[in-house]
Amino acid sequence: MECRLSNSYKQNPEMFKQTARLWSQVYAGAPSSSPEYTSKINKLCGIGFDRNAVIVELSSKSWDVETATELLLSN
Repeated sequence: MECRLSNSYKQNPEMFKQTARLWSQVYAGAPSSSPEYTSKINKLCGIGFDRNAVIVELSSKSWDVETATELLLSN
């Protein structure tokens, strides 16, 4: 996981920062973060996926809803 986070930071630092803000919001009660990311989470949770699984898959797949959905369906 640590290596994946390091690569994410190097490849897209802004996305990494947005993801960190969202994790802080969801898991530590920080103020609201990116409405775009929150919308993607709500979209997948709305069709029945577990919120934590959704956040993991979206954040590990550059917030691509289609790719995250495929992974969620395969598990």
